[in-house]
Amino acid sequence: MKRIKRLIPLLLLVIFGYCMPVSAEETKDDSLIQWKTDEEQVSAELTLRPDKDMVDSGAAALQITMQVMDTSGNTPGVTVTFDETAAASYRIADYTYNQEKKELNIFLSDTKPLFDEEEQSYVIGTVQISTEAEDYEISIVPLSVKTVSQSRQTEEWEAQELQDMKVTFSKGGETVEPEKPGDSVSPETPPVFDNASDVVNELYKGSASEVVYQIGADGSLSKEEQKVVFEALKGKDKAVTFAVKDGERLLYSFTFRGDQLDYEYIAVDMKLTVGENNPDIEKLMHKDGKNLILSFAHHGKLPGKAEVKIYVGGTYADGQELYLYYYNPETKAMEPVQKDIVVVDGYVAFELAHCSDYVLTTKEIKEAGAFPVPGEQTPSGGAGRNNDSKHNVAATGDKAPVTILIVVMAAAVVAIAAVIWRKLRK
Repeated sequence: MKRIKRLIPLLLLVIFGYCMPVSAEETKDDSLIQWKTDEEQVSAELTLRPDKDMVDSGAAALQITMQVMDTSGNTPGVTVTFDETAAASYRIADYTYNQEKKELNIFLSDTKPLFDEEEQSYVIGTVQISTEAEDYEISIVPLSVKTVSQSRQTEEWEAQELQDMKVTFSKGGETVEPEKPGDSVSPETPPVFDNASDVVNELYKGSASEVVYQIGADGSLSKEEQKVVFEALKGKDKAVTFAVKDGERLLYSFTFRGDQLDYEYIAVDMKLTVGENNPDIEKLMHKDGKNLILSFAHHGKLPGKAEVKIYVGGTYADGQELYLYYYNPETKAMEPVQKDIVVVDGYVAFELAHCSDYVLTTKEIKEAGAFPVPGEQTPSGGAGRNNDSKHNVAATGDKAPVTILIVVMAAAVVAIAAVIWRKLRK
């Protein structure tokens, strides 16, 4: 009997220990990509160490995407020489390097699984850089690793998991910070860049509290470029403004702060159409109001709260006070977002955590209800809606189901222990 009594505490410890969740930090495999640089600081041997998932899935095709970053602002050349064993083992061993985007892609493919053992290192080849600069600091940063199995199952390791697996080549004296002709950099004027590499470099090494990333006139920016910028910005007391211009005039911009990102990567389509006609919205507006429909291409929540600045000088005069409403397509109704927005120098600015169709107007819509208290706005229309909600990496931030499971298991253990204890005392 005494032996059985001693087993009860042990039983509790085993079950509670089994129920305790393992954090993503503890299970993270940082050794997927490995580098070995040469003494001349011009090349590095690239080695892949597949994990259990990659081996078990029978990956038959592999793509590694990497960003090349040069602190001098130059565009270095990059070549890849594949290891003889790798070249002989796979039907396809190839690479592409987009020098304009500074993006390197390495491809491996075969009719059979590429890797047969986990935690075994596979030498892919040697990556070599070339630059005319005598002093340089060039980094190659993995953005993603994608695999496709023989059964067409795809898996992806994203920048957040690969951010510590970069290689850096450094030669000469002090690091030269990128500089663009005509860019006057001062505490009041943030540096302006037109590529992700220079933006990321400034976020990591520069002193500016805000960086302007001038993107194309159509507001297009690739998922990979956004990913590397948001990863560099995350958690920092800095801001990045994505700006879209027409000639010398700023049309609109999104400004994100590093300390306000939600640590969940969401690709954002930054195209915005100002003044689009929408009969469903127009019939809900005040008949005497001067309205301006803002149609965001992105529908859903943003990576974090963003300040949106839009040129409205062609519609409203400086000093005009405006109301901002969100059009809910599910309820076919207008929802109040913010009031007392004042046009200054032809521009309005307001904060959003969600994008869809919005309206600026000079007249309040009484039927839509009261405006929220400033600072307490919720992401309008964002409940359960996101146009980029599918992720290959499982979310680890929601612990509610795990907590419920632990509570239920604990209650069951206590009940079982009580029954055993009562029987032992009889």
